[in-house]
Order: sequence, then C-alpha cells, then structure tokens
Amino acid sequence: MQFRTEADAELKALVIYEDKPAGIRAERMLDRVLIRLKLQEQCELVLCRLDLLDWLQARREVARSAVVADIVLVSMRGDKELHPAIGAWLNLWSALQTKKPQVLGLLLEQSHGQAMDLALRFYRFALNKGMEIFLSWPDRGSRSRQDEGVDRTATVMPTLGSLRHERILEAIGT
Repeated sequence: MQFRTEADAELKALVIYEDKPAGIRAERMLDRVLIRLKLQEQCELVLCRLDLLDWLQARREVARSAVVADIVLVSMRGDKELHPAIGAWLNLWSALQTKKPQVLGLLLEQSHGQAMDLALRFYRFALNKGMEIFLSWPDRGSRSRQDEGVDRTATVMPTLGSLRHERILEAIGT
C-alpha cells in the first residue's frame, strides 16, 4: 500500500486497482475529480493493489482506510469473477461502516459479460449502505486516438445530501 498525506487534506481517497492499466484509469478519474474541485494539493490518498487484499492484515488496513475516505475507487479489468479478497474486504468495510457520506466508484475496462455482474455486486453494496455509486468504463465508441480511454459514467444512485459529495459527483461528470 502507498500513502500520500497532505497537511490540510480536504478530501480523503482510497484507490484499489487490479493492474497497471486499472491503476492508470483510477488515477485519471481521481485527477479529474481533484482538478474540478480545485483540490489537487489537498487530497490524502491511499493506493492498494488488489492482490494485496489476499492478506488479512492488509485487508483490515484497507477497510479502515475505506471507512474514513470520502471517495473509494475500485478499478478492475472486469473480465473475470470478483476476486475473493474484494468480497472479504467489502464485508470488513461493511462491518466498520459509519454513517459518513461516501462515494464509491467502480471503474471497469469493459462493459459487458462479467463486468455487469461486478457492477451489480457493487451497486447492491452501495445501495445497502446508502452510498453514492458511479460505474464507469472506457468509451469503446471513440473514433480518434485522442479520445481513447475517455471514461463514460454509467449510473449514479443519488442518496446523499452532503455538498462535498455532490461536488465529487459533479466533478466525475454525472
């Protein structure tokens, strides 16, 4: 896990990523949010590679980080079933969950097949916890090389009244 702490962090973010391309997708999404919110230098960030969640201690630490985060991004390919450690991590996070408003983002490389099962699992988790959620995948319809990798946000479940979280969702482009 990697941590970046800013002295007066106005936003706390947790990013869990499956591989390098997934990490880059998450980084771009978070940068987009931070730029639009003008918080580039005011974000406390925790990064975790998905395979580290195989270890119980890491899973516990990441669950604690999720509890205090304003935004949690999980970035995966979406081409196979949910990694068992993610399910275990979601259960730990759920057990620790407070009533703090949060935004959960699932960033997928594809929008078909197994990806939709993953999206449904995260959507149900967020719905159960009263969290905002957005699902995003690259726009495969892009014609120009310049547009490659542009995220298209699929859905948002509006439940929170927090101005900060409304601003996060606005920055995401929903």
